[in-house]
Amino acid sequence: MVAPSKIIIQLLVLVALAGIAQCIVRLMIGQTHLILLGSYQFYFLALQLPLLLVTFFLLRYYLQRKYYATFGTGLLSLVASLILSIGFYESITTLRAPEWYLYAVIFALFAQLPYSLSLIAKPTGSRPWLRFAGCYQIITIIPFAFGIYLLLSAPSGSTSLLFTKYQPWFMLFSAFTPLCFIPNFVKEAPPVQKEQTGYDWQVVVVLIILLVSGVTLRLISDGFKSIYWSKKNRTSTIELSKSLEPRMFIGSRGDTLYYGIRKPLNYDSSKKYPLIINLSQGAQPGKSISKSQDMAGAAVASLFLTKPYQGQYPAYIFVPSCPVGSSWGGLPYLKTSDDLLYEAISSLDSTEKGIDPKRRYVTGISFGAYGTWNVIAKRPDLFAAAIPLCGAGNPAMAHKMVNVAVWAFHGEKDINVPVSGSRDMIQAMKKAGGHPRYTEFARQGHNIWEKTKDTKGIWQWLFSQQQK
Repeated sequence: MVAPSKIIIQLLVLVALAGIAQCIVRLMIGQTHLILLGSYQFYFLALQLPLLLVTFFLLRYYLQRKYYATFGTGLLSLVASLILSIGFYESITTLRAPEWYLYAVIFALFAQLPYSLSLIAKPTGSRPWLRFAGCYQIITIIPFAFGIYLLLSAPSGSTSLLFTKYQPWFMLFSAFTPLCFIPNFVKEAPPVQKEQTGYDWQVVVVLIILLVSGVTLRLISDGFKSIYWSKKNRTSTIELSKSLEPRMFIGSRGDTLYYGIRKPLNYDSSKKYPLIINLSQGAQPGKSISKSQDMAGAAVASLFLTKPYQGQYPAYIFVPSCPVGSSWGGLPYLKTSDDLLYEAISSLDSTEKGIDPKRRYVTGISFGAYGTWNVIAKRPDLFAAAIPLCGAGNPAMAHKMVNVAVWAFHGEKDINVPVSGSRDMIQAMKKAGGHPRYTEFARQGHNIWEKTKDTKGIWQWLFSQQQK
């Protein structure tokens, strides 16, 4: 048999180390890319096991010590955390936060506050390390609560940017919280330390340690792979940057959109040309289109900037740079910059007389594919056709995009963005009366671009589409 104090210490160390590792990966690749890692869902589910178990032992400890106020507020905090975890898991699996998610966040923050205060107040506060843990928890709550307050009271691009910039550091600071409890249980006096649990929990804890350690190492590995591939693709992205004319657009609300544009090869002012809008794969911190990261993942644009494709399919190429801290839509936790995008696209009708407004085509991969589904749902009047790769949308909006020609692509074994994302959208469009095309590559994962671009008839299909 193993004393509860030893079990609690092991679990607290495990939760802290796993949490710190997650925060470091988040700082390396960003929140959006973190939740899109194939291993993140497994990591999140596995981490719930030690979290629940350590909470069980902590509550049991408070009850034995007759810290009734701490037990009661701790139980309330547990309920709030469980609700928040359910909402968060739905967010990362569907990449659409449930409508009640913000309320769950606020509830969790408010529930955490009385629990932290109870650790400071007597009798619990008579134990110095529990009092320290309570103080530390309050310090971690303040910046989150203040950030939520700012986002609700003064929503703006600058507020969202500020919160996005500092949130990962707040979360890293918060990840050390479990370590604050450990000295209390190291010094815990009898009878609690010597009391036997009546059940050998050590076997269970060892299995949990092995499981969580494994998924955490996988998460770290996937994080470094993400960095590797980002650097590997940097050369082609730089070439793309050089091939586009850098421009900027200031929207009606004063927000700025940086973008790159290229006229068709052998441009003829007497002709009208289609516009290819390639939504980039990630929101990056660059401040001009010359920053190669701004256009990461704009594979379609790169393809159609080559002479063979430009010669066969002359078109305007438009690659917008998603403002930092935002998305093209369809992703939780990020401000949506789609209104700014619509304004910029519409403005081209006056600045670029050669664009055919009835032949605007939008496409994107992963992050950009979520945006693709979003923009054709919100502004179907702007687009004649769309090609989303490895993305997902809101099936409830499918009826609004039935008049947009869609050819979606996905890999059957995609663990970054589940294949159900495309399947559900295609099914919803068909049910709403649309006639979308869908290609699913068997046994393929997230990287399906090479197969997509070589799909027979895809580009002939795209350039044949126009609005009625």
